[in-house]
Amino acid sequence: MITINNKIAKIAGSVLLSLLGVAGVKGQPLMNGQVTVRNLFVSRSDDKLFISMDIDVSGLEVKSNREVIFMPALASDDHTLSLPAVMIAGRNRYYHHLRNDNLRSATTQIYRRSDVSVVEYRTVVPYEKWMNTAR
Repeated sequence: MITINNKIAKIAGSVLLSLLGVAGVKGQPLMNGQVTVRNLFVSRSDDKLFISMDIDVSGLEVKSNREVIFMPALASDDHTLSLPAVMIAGRNRYYHHLRNDNLRSATTQIYRRSDVSVVEYRTVVPYEKWMNTAR
């Protein structure tokens, strides 16, 4: 998914989670190996689904006026649930978003590339029966 905002291309990667039988996953490379998802863990407690993973962005190169948005999602044949996004921004884009906070979703976590090497992604969503077969 690529969108143009102020003539700056935003690159969006997507991360799909595998739910059944997942207790942890060895590194799943994204963006030609620049990003790796590790320690993926999904668990259910009553009516809540807990999702945890580490997104290693240490190899990601983001220019000052660029940003990369990772949009994790749960999907089955008939349903899709978008999880909170993670934005890794170059210096100028990071400060642009801080000044213009109304332009980004309240659920998007934003990080300045030079300040982070691993994003500890944690979220909780209401559990629904279709999630039993989600990926």
